[in-house]
Amino acid sequence: MPPPLNITGQKLGSLLVIRKASNAPRGGEWLCRCDCGREEIFPARRLPYTEGNLKRSDVAKACSVCTHTRVCKVCGKNFFSRTVRACCSDECRNKLTRKIQLKHYHEVKKVKFPDLHTLKRQKIKADPTKLEKLKAYEKARAKKRWVKIKTDEVLHSKENKKSREWYAANAERVNEERRRYFIAMTPEEYLAHRTKAKRYYEYYINKMKETDPEKYKEFIRKKKENCREYKRRMALSKLTALSNTLLKRSKK
Repeated sequence: MPPPLNITGQKLGSLLVIRKASNAPRGGEWLCRCDCGREEIFPARRLPYTEGNLKRSDVAKACSVCTHTRVCKVCGKNFFSRTVRACCSDECRNKLTRKIQLKHYHEVKKVKFPDLHTLKRQKIKADPTKLEKLKAYEKARAKKRWVKIKTDEVLHSKENKKSREWYAANAERVNEERRRYFIAMTPEEYLAHRTKAKRYYEYYINKMKETDPEKYKEFIRKKKENCREYKRRMALSKLTALSNTLLKRSKK
C-alpha cells in the first residue's frame, strides 16, 4: 500500500500548500495560499505535483480569481470571467467588433473594390433625399468631432499643428478655390458670408484678448502694419494708373 500523500509546504505554481483540509478520495483536499494572498481548497487531482496532473485541462496553478482574471483587449483593464472573453463589457466588445470589421472591410475594399466610395458618392448625388441625409450626417459628425477636440487640449494642439501643415502644403490650391467660390457668389450671399466672417472674427479677437493679452498685442501690431502696407500699395497703384493715363494723353 503506498504511503499517504503529503505535499504540505510545497510550492505548486503560484500556490503554497498549507495543510490537508479533508480526507476525500484520490489524495484528499488541500488548503493552499495564492501569491495574491487568497486561500482556497483544491482537490489533490487538480494540483500540479505530478506530470500527469500537469496535463489536466483543469489544473490549478493559482487561485480561481487569479486564474480567471483577464485583460481587456480594448481598454486594458483587468476583469473576472470564468469563460474565455476578450473584453470586459459590452461597450468594449462592440468597439473590438467594429475594429475587426473595419480592418476586414478595408482589406476587401483595397483588393476587390478600389473605387467603392466614388461609386457610392455618385449614387447618392443622383438622389436628392439621400444627399440631404448625407449632408446632415456629415455635419453632425463634424460637430461632434469638433466638440471632442475643443475639450481635449492635447488633441486640440495636435489638430491645429496638423491643419497648419496641411494649409502650408496646399495654400495655392485653397486660395484659388476660395477665389472661384467668391466670384460665383451673388451679392446677397457675399454679404451674408461677410457678416458671418465678421462675427467669427470678433469672437476670436475677444477670446484672444481675455486668454492671452501678449498674443493679442502682437496681433494688433501686425494688423496695423498690414493696414499701412495695404494703404501704401493702394496709393502706389493709383499713382501708377494716373501716370499711365497722363502718358497716353501726352502721346495724343
